[in-house]
Amino acid sequence: MVERHAGQRIALIAHGGTNRVILAEALGLPLGNIFRLAQDYAAWSLIEYRDHDAIVHILNQRPAGAPVAPSVESRLPGRRDA
Repeated sequence: MVERHAGQRIALIAHGGTNRVILAEALGLPLGNIFRLAQDYAAWSLIEYRDHDAIVHILNQRPAGAPVAPSVESRLPGRRDA
């Protein structure tokens, strides 16, 4: 997407898992850590790409009144529910 729309502003609407993968790539995080990134319902993030660098300006911004997504803590590797 970045190469295809170089120099343009685009909006990409996706589900939380897809958003986490995109954010992890932008932040240089291993995919095994994607559940460390919160993705609430109806939340949005802003990533700016300059050349080959990604700058995350806003992460998981929720509109007023939007519900918070359920906790993802139980999905973290090595975590067990009590």
